[in-house]
Amino acid sequence: MRSRTLFLILTITVLAVVLAAYSFVILGIPCGVGEKQVSITEEQAIETGRVFLDSRNYTTGNVLSVTLEEMNPHYYFYWHELFGLERPDVGDTELSWFVEFEQAENAGHWFLVCVAAHAGEIVGGSQCR
Repeated sequence: MRSRTLFLILTITVLAVVLAAYSFVILGIPCGVGEKQVSITEEQAIETGRVFLDSRNYTTGNVLSVTLEEMNPHYYFYWHELFGLERPDVGDTELSWFVEFEQAENAGHWFLVCVAAHAGEIVGGSQCR
């Protein structure tokens, strides 16, 4: 009986996660993650990152990866410090799209841009030099 209950709980949890992902990715309906809303799509995050870098003469190539995750403070404000930009107001953790681009002019190297999932602003990143 106990294993049947655990199986049922696990099945319901998996279905809830799949439904939340489907509603956001397929239907474009924002879903809550913690206290933040995910209102920026993956495609919008890619475009935001590409425009941000390309407009500063950091030419982007192909998209290498895109993930949605809580941002480690280690990545906060990298681009802001590099370009002398004002820092956005963020909390201890920030749900962000991590968009990794290939460097168009330096094969094998990458740029990482972290885009806030609720507001669409650049909140951090890094690069391979």
